[in-house]
Amino acid sequence: LLPGAQYDVRVLPRTEQGWPNVSESQLTWTTVVMPTIEADDRNLKNLIDLQVIALNATSLKMTWSIKKTADDKLKIDNWQVYCDNVKGDRVLTQSLPMYSNEYIFTNLQSNITYTLGLCASLDKQLTDCISKTIKSIYHDTENIPVALEAIALSSSSIQISWTSLNTSAKEYEVCYQPADLTIAEAECLIANSTKVTVMGLRAFTLYQFKVRPHENDSSNEFSESIECYTREDLPGKPEDVQSFRNGTRIRVVWKEPRQANGIIQHYFVSYASDSTESMVWGNVTVPGHQTWALLPEFTSTGRHYVMIQAATKIGYGRPSDAILVFIGNGVSKSPTLSNEQKPASPITHDQSLGIILGVGISVGFIVISLCSIYCRKKWEHSRSLRESVQPLKSRTLARNGKACCVDQSSTSVGRETHAQISEIEMAVLCPSSPTPTNPQCDAK
Repeated sequence: LLPGAQYDVRVLPRTEQGWPNVSESQLTWTTVVMPTIEADDRNLKNLIDLQVIALNATSLKMTWSIKKTADDKLKIDNWQVYCDNVKGDRVLTQSLPMYSNEYIFTNLQSNITYTLGLCASLDKQLTDCISKTIKSIYHDTENIPVALEAIALSSSSIQISWTSLNTSAKEYEVCYQPADLTIAEAECLIANSTKVTVMGLRAFTLYQFKVRPHENDSSNEFSESIECYTREDLPGKPEDVQSFRNGTRIRVVWKEPRQANGIIQHYFVSYASDSTESMVWGNVTVPGHQTWALLPEFTSTGRHYVMIQAATKIGYGRPSDAILVFIGNGVSKSPTLSNEQKPASPITHDQSLGIILGVGISVGFIVISLCSIYCRKKWEHSRSLRESVQPLKSRTLARNGKACCVDQSSTSVGRETHAQISEIEMAVLCPSSPTPTNPQCDAK
């Protein structure tokens, strides 16, 4: 057709029986004006890529995107989508923000032809529209499994059974996922009968199941979902066990197991002392909602061992890693113990203080000893100097009346050199006598 031209159009239907017998006046004409070339460039169908797909028997999905060459030509405020049935009746009209690029039409009838349209809106006025026609999927109600039933066989398996009204179905698709993780992708398996056992599930977890006949086109509807818990199992070990002094008693705290695998009924706290050869274990039981215990007062000091076990209605789980509790002036906790090796007693605060005090005393004694050695060396050096000033040869000893000795050296040089020292020594060692006697000294 020519751009910008005007055309008159009319339509006459025909069946297998022939053309209808209508008059010329009854068959009216409709005038249509073709857009110009400039207007055709702004036509929405040339600016938008539109796609429509059937999701299932009652849902259709429309998606669209703006062509790269149309960014400067398309001016809109928002989008408007609509849905018309085969009779031309408007089923739905919905306005969407301008950044939208898809819309899902739901609650439609199966096996019905619909016309889905997308319109651009500027200043609250529709500027142009584009549409596509699609037929919804055929929906066979007899092909949907019914009467689903789920039975928990163990902590990791659930048996699913159902009834199918369509006896021609040979395979079924069973999909399942944890009920609290609806965003997660469901896992599916193929069953060749109306009963299947799903394995490898988590203990004490609520699962959701749904079933549909398995065909290549995957056009069949899923059944209504059913939920079922797996059975409980033995719990894991309690985590992060710690001990604290509470007066004269010990308070033990812990965290619940990472894998509870059921409802914790109670905790079993075991303790023993290595001061006895038999290692007799005592125990305390606390409710499942309580994660602490106050142990009985220990009659002896030393090392004690503590372990925690959680219990569900199935039984007791693995014990926690044993901790070492030292009873004395302080309480401390050891690292994890093994069955073959026990760690040495931890150093308490008082022992550390004793070590520091002992080191201080040792350093003091070392300083005193060094000072004593230094003073003795200095005294011996002074003594050797005094002895070196006296003449070593031709020494004559003279005694006074009180038997004090006077050094009379035959060498005059020594006397002159050490005159002061000799006089001081004579004054100290030989005091003057009140009654002088024979001035001559005996030579010995």
